[in-house]
Amino acid sequence: FHSNVAGGEDPFGRRHYGLNKAILNYRDINGQSILLEQHDFLIPQIQLNYYYYPNSNYQKSSSFKFNFGGHIGVNTTRYNSSSDIGISSTISKQLISKEKFKLLVANNMSLLKLNVFSFSDANILFSDNSILFSNESQFTYLRHLKNKAIFSSSINFSLQTPYIEREEFDYIIPIANVRATSHWHHTITHLYRNLETWSLTFTYTKHFTVSLYALQDFKVNNAPDVQTGIQVQIPLTSVTTY
Repeated sequence: FHSNVAGGEDPFGRRHYGLNKAILNYRDINGQSILLEQHDFLIPQIQLNYYYYPNSNYQKSSSFKFNFGGHIGVNTTRYNSSSDIGISSTISKQLISKEKFKLLVANNMSLLKLNVFSFSDANILFSDNSILFSNESQFTYLRHLKNKAIFSSSINFSLQTPYIEREEFDYIIPIANVRATSHWHHTITHLYRNLETWSLTFTYTKHFTVSLYALQDFKVNNAPDVQTGIQVQIPLTSVTTY
């Protein structure tokens, strides 16, 4: 992209280090290290999520809906053998409700406590913040189709507190025994800032749900780094939708 479209040659030194030769080599403050190379594969976590939807008279008669969630994550790798616990709450409102289409807005807030239970003394310290806060806001346009299917498009903004405490930024000293680039500054800086992403999602629902999404971090000082993906959900029982 840099070479042929914008900005001249790649300013981040990827040609210097080699294309398609990325590895992950990380050592924490306690000296524990992780090395992932090409073809390495991990299943990082198994999650159990429980959601409670209050069936109150207020919710039945109001355009507001809300729920509460409890979350447990069991980290399954030898690098982080531990368990995380979190709580969340979501509130949504129908801004416009017509027979064929609806306009919805929703907001979710959650708290995650990392490493509540640790099963190994050799765990790598991936985050200095033991509690992470996140918030998501979403606007959704939903339309009922003739074949009893539902099409929706959504814009989502998500924010999360940083993995590393901001106070530690004053004590970092970047060093390298190879050629360093200006991108190192941006990379290190963003480790101490809130994580922000925008995503655009298109969803089709009938007997199952298929979603296509594109995600972009506009905060990072970088070339376009859009992530795309597809998600398929198959319900075990019938579900209620707006």
